Amino acid sequence: MDPITYDFSGQERQIQVTDGDPDRPLVLLLHGTGGTVSDMTTPAAYPDNNYDFAVPFPPAVTVGWRAYPGIGVWSCCDLDPKKDVRSWRDVLSSYKFRTAAYSQVDNDGFLARPVEELQVVMTALAKAYPRTPIVLLAHSRGGLLVRKFLKDSPALTGQVRTVITLHSPHTGSDLASVAVSLRRTVEDLRSVVGTDIVMAALAGCSTSSTPTLTRK
Repeated sequence: MDPITYDFSGQERQIQVTDGDPDRPLVLLLHGTGGTVSDMTTPAAYPDNNYDFAVPFPPAVTVGWRAYPGIGVWSCCDLDPKKDVRSWRDVLSSYKFRTAAYSQVDNDGFLARPVEELQVVMTALAKAYPRTPIVLLAHSRGGLLVRKFLKDSPALTGQVRTVITLHSPHTGSDLASVAVSLRRTVEDLRSVVGTDIVMAALAGCSTSSTPTLTRK
């Protein structure tokens, strides 16, 4: 089926849709952090992480001394073999469910714009399938996106019959406490070795992607 187009922030974007049994719900697939539509439709192509971790370790390989490290193009060994993987779209299509999927904006940022985009997507789907029940199937951060969408957009949820979330941190994540623990450690170091030494050390290891701490 041809994709459904929609406009968001002045850009024309697309929802990939598949055919199926019209008597079954339409399943909207929502990827997680840093993902794209491929996560839910063609995971073997992207993110291409379908390594078979269950295979036995290969026997030890000894190559002797050499000038180059045994990594990259000079590596003597292969990574774990790949295993077959089917996408959620493939599985659902095999059971005659229609599916829809798209790549979210700001896929690793705040949820405000992705929620606005989901509102536009749901409006487009309601227009294309006005009497079809919709199931929201979301992975990880996609579950949080759905949660906020349901809270902020009750007028657009009339066709939503079921919500399924996979590995979504609805009760929080241990990663959220890392910043608190780090700050506590920094404060302890300040009290022991002094602020100047700690700040000098942190300044030496900071990067553009690492938040810096400022002296109070």
